[in-house]
Amino acid sequence: EVIFMNKKILFFIIFIIIISFIGNLARKTYIIYKYDKQMKEYSQITNFHQKYKISNNIEIETWRKDNISLYKRSSEDGTRLIYKDYNQNIGWIISDIQINGKEIKSATKVNDLENLLGSSILYNELGAHNIGQYIQFAFTSSISSQNFYGMKCYEIKLSDNNFTYINKNNYLCTGITNNNNTTILIESSFNDITDENVALPDLSNFEIIENK
Repeated sequence: EVIFMNKKILFFIIFIIIISFIGNLARKTYIIYKYDKQMKEYSQITNFHQKYKISNNIEIETWRKDNISLYKRSSEDGTRLIYKDYNQNIGWIISDIQINGKEIKSATKVNDLENLLGSSILYNELGAHNIGQYIQFAFTSSISSQNFYGMKCYEIKLSDNNFTYINKNNYLCTGITNNNNTTILIESSFNDITDENVALPDLSNFEIIENK
């Protein structure tokens, strides 16, 4: 009778462990699914601003209004812009940088927009887009609740020192940390971009280069 009771207790403990595992897996799968679902909706928005602030003094910003986008990369050596106008199928690569103490200002006109860097949509930082990938991420990652720079977030641990932070309120990615001890802060806003924000900069002081 004692052995029978011990087996019942053991089976009950195993049952609780299995239910807890399944419940936690379902919770993580849902969070990853919800993030992907929201990002698919965000990716349809054509009026937004997004900024990546990287801990090595690099900032990357994107402004988009309808069919015009402006991508800006700022670092200690200067600024690089990528301008895309899908209405006229024209792009520009604009550099205002310092090389060996010399200022270089150039603007290259590009007629093949698809090969230009700079995303014109918001995208899923995790890269999970279907139920199989959701479950795979749920199996291989851990998800906890954390405050990330004052925001209530899901902290998704992908591997040692590799974390992605998802805002609990709007399911936007708000930050990334990785194995290189690099922290990336991500800011996003919608429907407040004007024509002025995406205007082609004044190129009168730049060397103009025609891309052949």
